[in-house]
Amino acid sequence: MTARFARAYEPEVVDGVHLTSRDDDDRDLNAMRMMVEGVEWSLRSKIASLFCDTRAGACYSAVLKLCDEETAIRITDQMEAACRRWQGGHNGISVSGNLGADCSRGPHWGGEYQLNVSR
Repeated sequence: MTARFARAYEPEVVDGVHLTSRDDDDRDLNAMRMMVEGVEWSLRSKIASLFCDTRAGACYSAVLKLCDEETAIRITDQMEAACRRWQGGHNGISVSGNLGADCSRGPHWGGEYQLNVSR
């Protein structure tokens, strides 16, 4: 009997942001790459990590380094815009930081309806 080993996981890092996908899915990683690249250069250093819950489908969680609420909102808005450009929408984006810098966006797949969970 031959032993089967799972593929060795190498975390992906884009501009200092650690990207992880629950199932190490290439589509998730590509979408997250585009989301990070969609954030203006000066703000990318504020993002520590970005995670996609593959099984929830296009549902993202970011952890920020030290930043204020205004910066968290700018990062969330830019990530959402990039996500919408890249794949037409998402099933939720949650950004958590310190100093009260938490921000969330509800599912958005185009059209006029958008649920902003918090701002």
